[in-house]
Amino acid sequence: MSTEHQNSIGRVPFTRGLSHYILLGTIIGIYGSIVSLALNVFGALGIGEEPFKLLRVYSTFFYGEEAFSLPGSPNNGIVLFLALMMHCGTGAIIGMPLYLVYHRTFPHHSPLVRAANAAWLGVMLWGINFYAILSWFQPVMLKWLEYGGEPRAFILERIPWWVGVLTHISFTEVVIMMQPTPPSAR
Repeated sequence: MSTEHQNSIGRVPFTRGLSHYILLGTIIGIYGSIVSLALNVFGALGIGEEPFKLLRVYSTFFYGEEAFSLPGSPNNGIVLFLALMMHCGTGAIIGMPLYLVYHRTFPHHSPLVRAANAAWLGVMLWGINFYAILSWFQPVMLKWLEYGGEPRAFILERIPWWVGVLTHISFTEVVIMMQPTPPSAR
């Protein structure tokens, strides 16, 4: 038995455990959220929109409709930073179980099958996030934060459906495609 494959107490280590996949899924989820945000920024520039409009819409989670009147204020950077942290945190929270379940359940899928599955999973994730969660959760959060205006689901109102779908598909593509391809599927 070679010493390079032994741990500090002389035993051969186990295969990668659950904590490895949880950590990896969390990191890949953050990476997926950054990639989807970058694609969103380039897409916004391509159609003549404000590049960080998505983050500004996300900041309505904390500031309600006032988030759109902050572009010239000194707090603009803080607002966008909070929205970025929320975006990356959500990516970590969603990416971890998505990576874990897909990697453990379908490790044999070829890259083409993974890409196809990631597309429909992205559409499904968008529907769940927007209509099953954000439609009620953002108004509840704004009430809890004692927002002075009318608490509404600003994210649903301000993000076109196709932008939400493409953002979620790009996120799931990154998370699912980061799976190691087994030799049998190459």
